[in-house]
Amino acid sequence: MITKFYISTSADFSYSYENPDDIGPSAPLAKENGMGLELAEYCITWNIDDNFEITDRLIRERLSYTDDVLFHAPYNELCPAAIDPMIREVAKKRYLQIFPLAEKYGAKKIVVHSGFDPMLYRHEWFVPESVKFWKDILQYLPEGIILTLENVMDPYPELLKDVATGVNDPRFKLCLDIGHANLMPVPVSEWIRVFGDDLSHLHVHNNEGPNHSGISAAGDLHHAPGDGIMDVKAILDSIKVPVTATLETQHIKEAVDWVRNNYAD
Repeated sequence: MITKFYISTSADFSYSYENPDDIGPSAPLAKENGMGLELAEYCITWNIDDNFEITDRLIRERLSYTDDVLFHAPYNELCPAAIDPMIREVAKKRYLQIFPLAEKYGAKKIVVHSGFDPMLYRHEWFVPESVKFWKDILQYLPEGIILTLENVMDPYPELLKDVATGVNDPRFKLCLDIGHANLMPVPVSEWIRVFGDDLSHLHVHNNEGPNHSGISAAGDLHHAPGDGIMDVKAILDSIKVPVTATLETQHIKEAVDWVRNNYAD
């Protein structure tokens, strides 16, 4: 049950990098179609540091179109269950940097990546170490915000489900990226079943399914919902728990048209 659609501001990146004064299409489209925004600027950590003034200004301009926002945390090279404790400290530092920003912008949820790498971690290590990390991080989470843990290279849903069960906190839920799940051996329908009541948020985009590249730029196409092998409408309609959903694609106008055509009031 989709309670509301959001647009990822990653759709604006090509505009902002070419012209720092252009906020891009996501905010006007969100306002026009009654959607919210998922702020993705701080996925890239140099926007927390060197580019902060420009990034903050652009976000505040976008918030003049809607104050209904979610927040995507940094993820590049951040490994919450890392074997090296110094790597975990870097991840913790970045999350502690963005929590005040999410609160400042009025975000209701923060999306975080699991950091799972099948070449590095086994289930038996990854789950308990992730539980330990996220329980610690939740001590610093501002009131009224929910963390949602997103699948990326996770090959099966029990990994994240077991983390959520171990954390056992109403402020810690799961984000299902259906495009990432579609690149894995387990059907998207099984991810939805296993996540169950812990599912709180979706990232919605389409692709052509598994190939030799797996979860990579070659396979993770982030196409609009109607452009790929998944029947995204059937997937979304199969979800019985209340969830929010973000259109996470550069093809944002096509994605918004798809929502308008399939979910018009």
